[in-house]
Amino acid sequence: MNPLDPDSTQPSRPGLTDPGDTQPSAIPPAQSPPAEPDPLSTFQPIPVDRRGRGRNRRRNQRGGCLLAIVFLFALYLLFPGRSVILVLGIDRAPTGTVAGRSDTNLLVSIENFSADLRMFSIPRDLWLNIPGYGEQRLNAAHYFGELNQPGSGPGIAQSTIAANFGIQASHYVRIQLENFPRAIDALGGITIDLPRDMGGLRTGRHHLNGDEALAFARDRSVDDFERTQQGQALVAALMRNLLNPLKWLRLPFFLMALNDVVDTDIPIWQWPRLGLALARGTLGDYERLGVTRDMVTPFTTSDGAAVLLPRWELIVPELARFNP
Repeated sequence: MNPLDPDSTQPSRPGLTDPGDTQPSAIPPAQSPPAEPDPLSTFQPIPVDRRGRGRNRRRNQRGGCLLAIVFLFALYLLFPGRSVILVLGIDRAPTGTVAGRSDTNLLVSIENFSADLRMFSIPRDLWLNIPGYGEQRLNAAHYFGELNQPGSGPGIAQSTIAANFGIQASHYVRIQLENFPRAIDALGGITIDLPRDMGGLRTGRHHLNGDEALAFARDRSVDDFERTQQGQALVAALMRNLLNPLKWLRLPFFLMALNDVVDTDIPIWQWPRLGLALARGTLGDYERLGVTRDMVTPFTTSDGAAVLLPRWELIVPELARFNP
């Protein structure tokens, strides 16, 4: 009898397994605790457009550039500095020329930032030394210059003012008085407020067309001193009318008419700055100065010309007020 294999005769028992015949079962993984609910999960998500950040950045950059441009323009308009301009009103020049005498001689001083405006009128018959020509009436300075060298009239007038009054005008504005009504009519006339009777008009407000404005400036019923004051009042009224919004639609026609009325050596880039300063100045209380009747002595030259001799002891203090 074959020996029995103890392994083959081992009785089987329910529920027992042979560790040599079977692999141990895998250990089940440990289970993680259930996640807590998100308290924000019940809210609707808000979409975020991240491209908007770029648009906002570009918008901010454009806004910054615009502010810089506005600042630089304001700096250009209001940058401190004073200009002195000689305004010459030329009357009855030969056709095709400007070789006339300066019936109006007005110094205008304007400070850009403060709009401090001062006007100083000089009578045309004042007897002065004209450089290169000797003693003559002031109004002859422009005439002699244009007669001998066309285009030099304003320069001779400026030199005469500097030599006698010690004030060097930085620029000039020359007005052809014969053509002046065209510019006023292109503007639709001007309104002027008179504090007293002047130029044949009563105290109060008047609306003048071009011919009436020229007649006001030329009024021969008064002397030269009165006419200079009327000229100052007319210049101030014109500047105030240019600020009236009701006139702005007429400005292109006014500027075109000025081509036949005005010439100047003021650079075009300074026009907006000086124009704004002058307009602001005429809205306030500005200084109206000049050589008055008590500052001269009537005199008749050897040629029989009636002229005015300056009394410098009275004129110099007035000049100090104009040119501080």
